[in-house]
Order: sequence, then structure tokens, then C-alpha cells
Amino acid sequence: MDQENQVEETENIAEQPEEVAAEQSVAQDAAPAEEKSVSEHREGDFVEPQQARQERAAESKTESGTSRFDRLADALGDLPDEPNDRLLEGIDEKTIEKLPVEAKVMMRHMLADRLREMERNKRAQEAAAQSYKDKEKELHAEARRVIESRAKMAEVFRNKELQDLLKNKDIPESSLPDPFTPEGIQARIDRATAQGLQRFIEPITKSAKQAQAEASYNQFVADHPNMMDKNFKSQVVSLIRQRKEAGVPMALKDAHDLIEHQNMVKEAQVKRQKERARRAESARKISRTSVSSDPDNGSLIPDWVSKKGYKGRRGAAATYLFLKDNPKIHAQVKKSQGRT
Repeated sequence: MDQENQVEETENIAEQPEEVAAEQSVAQDAAPAEEKSVSEHREGDFVEPQQARQERAAESKTESGTSRFDRLADALGDLPDEPNDRLLEGIDEKTIEKLPVEAKVMMRHMLADRLREMERNKRAQEAAAQSYKDKEKELHAEARRVIESRAKMAEVFRNKELQDLLKNKDIPESSLPDPFTPEGIQARIDRATAQGLQRFIEPITKSAKQAQAEASYNQFVADHPNMMDKNFKSQVVSLIRQRKEAGVPMALKDAHDLIEHQNMVKEAQVKRQKERARRAESARKISRTSVSSDPDNGSLIPDWVSKKGYKGRRGAAATYLFLKDNPKIHAQVKKSQGRT
């Protein structure tokens, strides 16, 4: 382990002057190339064409553009399409301990880098999920505001003066004054105005009433979270529909309260049935234990009944069938238990 730490410290020291080392490496690589280029130019034997230099630069750029993971994977060789499960199962602590120190150090750092990347991805996913939830919540709030604003429009058309004006739309022709008098002309103008206004506000009023109903329903759901359960909601809707078809309409709150009460009664019944079944099972276990632990019963009932069974049955069922087929022994068992 000390040797591994020493390798890591050596690597850390080598990483500190990275820029200086890189500059020196570049300078060493560039110096011979410059001398060679100068000598070649002087001798006039060879001058690299411009196209070759461009192709070499493009290849260098392509190599530098590959990801770090791809470069490391290429260095390992061809990766298998499917990992060898048997090989993976054979890797244990001893396999890791046999690796060279440098390999173990590299694996530790690669695993740490992988864990760091997984943590970054996890935080990014959590941030994206939270952003989606916030956006969804904002959209729901905006939808509620729109519905509420549409519902308020219904109040505008409940103005008394407007309602009085709309009454003129249904006046029959026979009830209007003489059309050749100023009063008759004005009455027909008022009726036509009321009819036109009715055609204009009717779709708006209908939409506003629907929005008002939606707003009331959304508020009811917010106040009664069990309405978010699909099964419970379907029961409420079904009850309202049945009452409406029967000619006995029921309000949403009344239907909700009735279904909630019915479900509570059903749950209580199921709970009582389970409790009775549990008590009956406990009583049967106690009875079987009492029979099997009674020494007198053991002497009356042969051992082979409990060991080998009787008529294809085992345990308490075999004992029951044996006693049923042997009434005298059954009577002696009941007598020994104080029963008649």
C-alpha cells in the first residue's frame, strides 16, 4: 500500500509542472525538425508540398478531436461486443491484489473519475426533473388563473341593466306597438339589439360557466386529495351519472361523502373478516397443539397416523379421518379431554 501511495505522490509531483514539461517537450521536438527543415531547404533536395502539410494538419486535428475515453479504449485494444460473464464473476479481491502497483493506482483514479461523472449525471438528472416539476406546477397555476378569469366573465353579463335589455329579445310581434309609430319602431330596434347581443354573449357566457364549473371542481379536488385516486374518482363519477339518469341529481360533495362512507364501511368489514379468520386459525393451532401434546391421545392414536399419514392425508387431516373411521377411539379421546 505504501508503494501505491508513493506512486500516486510521484504522479502528483509530475503533474504540477505540466505546462513547463509540455513546453520543454515541444521545444525538443521542434528543434530537430527546424534544423532538418533548414538543412533540406539549403540543400534543395526536398521541400514538403503545401497539400501534404494541410493533410497532416487535418489528421492531427482529427486525432486531437477524439474523446479521452475513446483514446483510452483504443489503447486497450478491440473491446468485445458482449462482456464475458464468467471472466467478470472470476474477478475478486485476490485478482486485484495480483495487479501491478501502477495498474491498481490507475484503476483507482479511473474509478474515482467514473464515480465523479456518475454523480454529475445524477445531479443533472435531478436538476432536470426538478425543473420539469416546477414548469408543470407553473403551467397548472397558469391554467387555473385562466379558468378563474374566464369564470369571472360570467359575472359581467349578470348586470341588471343588461338582463333587462335582453328581455326584449323574446317579445312576440303581436305584443309590439304599431310599427308605423315612433314607439313601435323603437320597440323593434330594442328587440333586434337584444337578439344580436344575445347571439354575441351566448358562447361567451357558456364558456364562462364551463370555466366556472372547472374552477369549482379543481378547488374541490384540491380540498379533497382522495379525488386524485382514479378508482375513487370513477366511483364518484359513476354515482353522479346513475343519479342523473334516474332523475335524482346529486351534488359532487354529496357523492364524494357517500362513496367515502361506503369505502370506510367496506374496509371495516374486510378488517373484521381478517381478524375473525386470524382468531380462528389461532384457535385451530392451539387445538392441534393440545391434541398432539396430550399423552393419553398419543397412546390412543397410533404413531403411524401422524408419521405416515392416513388415506393420503397428513397431520391434523389424517388424525381427523382416522378418528372419524374409528368412533370408539374418537369417544375415548373425547372422554380423556373431558368432553362428552
